[in-house]
Amino acid sequence: MASCCALNDIGGDLWSPQKLLSHHRITPAVKNEAGVAVAPICTVPTQKPGVRDVLTYPLPGRKACVISTYGTRAALRQGKRVFGATRKHGQYHWVWGGGWLYEMGIQDLAGGIVVHATAGVSALVMAIMLGRRKGFPEHPHPPHNPGMVYIGASMLWVGWFGFNAGSQVSAGQGAGMSMLVTHLSAATAAGVWGLMERTLNGKASLVGMVTGLIAGLATITPASGNVGPMGAIAIGAIAAVFCYYAVNLIRNKFKIDDSLDVFAVHGVGGILGTILLAVFGQTTFGGLGNLKPMGEQLGIQLTGLGVTIVWSAVATVIIMLVTKATIGIRVTEEEENRGMDLTEHGEDAYSEL
Repeated sequence: MASCCALNDIGGDLWSPQKLLSHHRITPAVKNEAGVAVAPICTVPTQKPGVRDVLTYPLPGRKACVISTYGTRAALRQGKRVFGATRKHGQYHWVWGGGWLYEMGIQDLAGGIVVHATAGVSALVMAIMLGRRKGFPEHPHPPHNPGMVYIGASMLWVGWFGFNAGSQVSAGQGAGMSMLVTHLSAATAAGVWGLMERTLNGKASLVGMVTGLIAGLATITPASGNVGPMGAIAIGAIAAVFCYYAVNLIRNKFKIDDSLDVFAVHGVGGILGTILLAVFGQTTFGGLGNLKPMGEQLGIQLTGLGVTIVWSAVATVIIMLVTKATIGIRVTEEEENRGMDLTEHGEDAYSEL
């Protein structure tokens, strides 16, 4: 996974960030009826002639890292960790770099299409092609330390503010609104997920609420530049319900071994948020109103999603087939039993046990 991060970080930085982000939509603050400045949102280029793109240079690389880690999470215990995210550069340009989806008016502030839908679909394809871990689904593999899961999720929650608010490429009202709606969606989704677990299973688990938290973050990501606080709460609640049932459907009904529920949480969340922003971004529902009419905007969002899903699935199949024919995509049963920390990296997290 670390190798994927390093290679994709370099690729993201070298893939002309100025081209990718020069059309990133940001506008000055606008004023409401009372004359108070409210959140600006994406409509004019951020780049100024002659200004080197140093501040925005790291952003493509960071998101390239994220995509590669999402993809490899689907195969943490049985797949060789060599998968890259070269498939994502097309979506970068289509959506953020002045490409054809940008010209259509697609809205995706921080990566619901470019990051989550792309990685989620790829993870699902990887999980299907790799096959199940030994003993799955009869013997589930729950996280060994819920406390560490909680600590990691807390760090991720804070980091996500930079992911979404930072995508405004400014330190103003727009970034503040993106941070607020990100927080509200995540908190709502975590609470609703816990309530669903309590109602349906009798107990609310820490890992479950953390999963709901991530679902809320992933779902608000594309909409974090379009919706207001009430829309964010609604999106968080809807995300928890859809992703909760998606996890159970993928894992229990279809018995697909997506070890960290990448598709059910990130994929479904990113797709859902990309659709819902066309609704909750309208002023009628408390949104910022920087969209086309609902029906027209919804058609654009669905077009972008459809193309992205097909592109990601086909590209992932090709990459997996090439990898399988060269170095292989799955470890041996003996290596799986010993653990990939040892067999792939020569390290052991608990060497004294």
